[in-house]
Amino acid sequence: MKHGGDIPEPTESGSTGAQREGSVEIVPSASESPLVGLPITQALEGLAASKSRSLGGELPSALIVASFRERTNDLQIARQDLTRSREEVRTTREQLFEARTRIAVLEERVTAYTRERHLKIVSVAIGTFLLTSGFEAFKQNIPFLIVFGILGLVLILLGWFYKQGRTDG
Repeated sequence: MKHGGDIPEPTESGSTGAQREGSVEIVPSASESPLVGLPITQALEGLAASKSRSLGGELPSALIVASFRERTNDLQIARQDLTRSREEVRTTREQLFEARTRIAVLEERVTAYTRERHLKIVSVAIGTFLLTSGFEAFKQNIPFLIVFGILGLVLILLGWFYKQGRTDG
């Protein structure tokens, strides 16, 4: 395709057709200087840049500003560590509260289980005694004492099969 007589046609365009569209993700900019926004830093840098003699000359003013930047950077790092530590303390407190609650629930379950177990043992023991008494009353033809045997059977069955309703969690 000719555009005019003066412009030659390229033999190679430099493109293979294998190009892909670039990413649209936002690349984070370089981290902001920890000194930005601190009025004393701005004042020191301004003095060092415009009136370095007021800070003892170029070399001392550069050293003062560099030292101040380092201390301010250390301060920022300490603040970040403090924030992170406070968050860890908050999370740990929440976990401690949840663990204490779970421990209290489990301790109550153990107490209830022990109490329930004792009641079951006593129920089976008394039930066995009453059931045996009921059989003896039946053998001796004493009909009103047979009620002891029925009550004993009920107590044994309750002792064996009764389970207190509880939710696991």
